[in-house]
Amino acid sequence: MNLLKSTEKSKMEKKQEGFSQLAITLLNHYDGAYYVDINTGEYTALVPLKGLKKLNAPYTGDDFYTDSVKILSKCVHSNDLENIKKASDKNTILEALSEGDVYANIFRIIINENVIHMKRSLFLCPDRAHAICCFENIEEDFIKKETQKKNL
Repeated sequence: MNLLKSTEKSKMEKKQEGFSQLAITLLNHYDGAYYVDINTGEYTALVPLKGLKKLNAPYTGDDFYTDSVKILSKCVHSNDLENIKKASDKNTILEALSEGDVYANIFRIIINENVIHMKRSLFLCPDRAHAICCFENIEEDFIKKETQKKNL
């Protein structure tokens, strides 16, 4: 009987290790990731925004929606600012996530006088009460696509 419990425990530990490795691998792909309670707005950084350290983005907070706009307003390109403000509205996000499990926006930020294309994706968790918000630097992809367009 104890051998059975030990074997089950070992399988559970391996499964948990696999999930941990999966999470770490995925999160390392992004430039920032947050775990968000989509109803209350409470959030915690899983991976702090790498390129935006100078902006003093908080690791945790009570209002993801308002804090997102505050932080992004400091660095989003002026031509994209109104769109990202609208896209960061709580009702807009909740409605989008009720229609699909992913909500994404592309915008430009300015860091050290360089324009960088970013993608923010919110992935709805299976409990449908939380989301993982990931920020990805897509500048290299953007440049490749622009180069391909020129060469066609």
